[in-house]
Amino acid sequence: AAYGGKERIAGIKQLMAAMRMNGLGQQFEVRVYQSREKIRMDRISVQQEIHVFDGQDAFIVLHGQRMPASESLRNYLQAQVHKGILQAAKLSEYLGKDTYVKYQGHQRYSGNTFVVIGTQDISGHLVEHFFDQNSYREVWEITKMDTGDEIQHFDSYRVVEGILYPEKTTTLSANGEIISSMELITISDKFNDTVFQ
Repeated sequence: AAYGGKERIAGIKQLMAAMRMNGLGQQFEVRVYQSREKIRMDRISVQQEIHVFDGQDAFIVLHGQRMPASESLRNYLQAQVHKGILQAAKLSEYLGKDTYVKYQGHQRYSGNTFVVIGTQDISGHLVEHFFDQNSYREVWEITKMDTGDEIQHFDSYRVVEGILYPEKTTTLSANGEIISSMELITISDKFNDTVFQ
């Protein structure tokens, strides 16, 4: 209910989100267009690089030239489609038939007490979700990686059409160093299917 309700989230048919990203000394914009069967991800900095899965084929557009995507990129794009459209991915994350979900009780973290739920990501890594006890909004997400914990802090949220979306997030290393940050610029369901061609 904290994210807008199961029925409302499940009713999302398509969305475009534009985000400002900072990481590795670079600032760039990412636009994600997603429907229930297709996805397009644009990275815009000095040049624009486009990754598309159109429901059948996966390809890249770079310098105006279209070329087939690698198998690993294809698998990644298909996995994003399978997870669901942006916040709708929460449904598969917690309610999918093959989903691992474990209530881990109340835990102290970063000076506060949170309700903690454990899940697994598509790679099988354990992910701990730290929810505010009053709003039930996710504040921290810790992914247990072989190379060390990856920590995501959800700084703020934005409500669009009654659904809650992360507005500002920060990704940190296990020792607290900032790896990257994301700021939501805009979100909309107003685009047509030609963006996937």
